[in-house]
Amino acid sequence: VQEVAPPRELITDIDSRRVFCLTLNAGELHRIRKNRLKKELEDKKDLSNYADRKYLMKDLMNARRLADDNGWTEVDVTGRAVEETSSYIISVLNE
Repeated sequence: VQEVAPPRELITDIDSRRVFCLTLNAGELHRIRKNRLKKELEDKKDLSNYADRKYLMKDLMNARRLADDNGWTEVDVTGRAVEETSSYIISVLNE
């Protein structure tokens, strides 16, 4: 989320080859955020900008820029099982 800076140690202390930025396509992220807000805020009318499409597009761009600026590998996890994602990450680490 844009308003939360990554931990300083992530940028200064950890080998960038060991940091992975997991992303999702915007449509899937929008669906997940809307559902999460519905469950968490059923009684409230203000759903904030958390699931707003423009906000989440900026959120995704910010994550990608952060990964690019720091040399982290971006992994699109859209439609991937956890096992498939972890297998891919392990193969990148073993290169």
